[in-house]
Amino acid sequence: MLFVLARLGTADEVGRFALGFSITAPVFMLANLQLRALLITDVHSVRCFGEYLGARGVTCVCAFGVSTAVAYVWLPQEAFRCAVFLAAAKAFESLSDITYGLLQRHEAMWVVARSLCLRGLASVFVLWLVYRQLHELGPAAAAVAVCWGLVLVAHDLRAAKLQAGVSIVSIRPAVSRRALRSIIITAAPLGLSGMLCSLTVNIPKYAIQEYWGESALGVFAALSYLFTATSLVVTALAQASTPRLAAYAARSNRAAFRRLMLLLLSAGAAIAAVCAGGAAAFGRSVLAIVYGSEYVAHEQTFTLLALASGITAAASFLNSGLTALRAFRAQLLMYIGVTFSMVLSCWFLVPRFALPGAAVALVIGASVQVLLTAGLLLNPALELRMPLSGRGRPA
Repeated sequence: MLFVLARLGTADEVGRFALGFSITAPVFMLANLQLRALLITDVHSVRCFGEYLGARGVTCVCAFGVSTAVAYVWLPQEAFRCAVFLAAAKAFESLSDITYGLLQRHEAMWVVARSLCLRGLASVFVLWLVYRQLHELGPAAAAVAVCWGLVLVAHDLRAAKLQAGVSIVSIRPAVSRRALRSIIITAAPLGLSGMLCSLTVNIPKYAIQEYWGESALGVFAALSYLFTATSLVVTALAQASTPRLAAYAARSNRAAFRRLMLLLLSAGAAIAAVCAGGAAAFGRSVLAIVYGSEYVAHEQTFTLLALASGITAAASFLNSGLTALRAFRAQLLMYIGVTFSMVLSCWFLVPRFALPGAAVALVIGASVQVLLTAGLLLNPALELRMPLSGRGRPA
């Protein structure tokens, strides 16, 4: 979608669109409470899917209200309209995400992939169509929200019923005060971790908006989103591995847990090498082909963002191990440290070095995340979550 806006619109409009997502993302990450991870690792089915869906529905309504209020206070009128529609899109995406958790627990990953393809291709097409006709961000963002809502209703909820083998009663939201309270208390550290993780990614964008304006933010956002494909591959591998890691942890199968973690880290190292090497060798050509000559001058920022993307891949794989172990409080402490390092880095680097400084801040934040997460996983106290040594015995 940012590619379309970069080609058809201006850097300012790309910046407004990116800022809309940057405002809504941390709010929804907090409200989502990472219930998908909670559902996937609930190997003993303590809570039914309907209770998770009901909790997600309640938090989505709250997140939409908060996002709208923040956008109203912070943004001018045109950007505000865009942010409201993007918040609606994020709400639909959030509800789709919890259905992915049910499918993921049954390892029906191809159904999740089909949904992501439908939503991605359809949203790019409708954004291109509406923006090309009207040249306004508000209607284009509204079209994206409608598109994501249709995918939720027409595909995701039906797939949850058909592929996971559950009854229609089971996929209806079940909201009770007791269940909602229990889920929120359990998932609160996850929600805070998710919010801090999203803030870590978006803090450089806030700093660029503050010190250098919407045009600079548009350029930085466009460069950053070239690595969305990398993050999606990493996320897919991590999410597909989390249920198995959780099962190994529940059976106290430490050898299998460590073996899979090593495989994931090897994949992360390979992705980091490809990203950094490819950007250094072909960055200038890629920028000219994808965005045009206006963006070629930012080749150094592009290379630094590639390095940050590769380090983040390794951090994501390590984090999946913490999620599988349900070390939610440890994750929260880790993200507090990462966010603090990112704030300090942006405060020092962005006013002085502009876009390259923001990219270096992302490299620093990702490196801190790798070090802290690896330290937590190597902590002997965390292995007490798998206290027994044999295969197949419950933890």
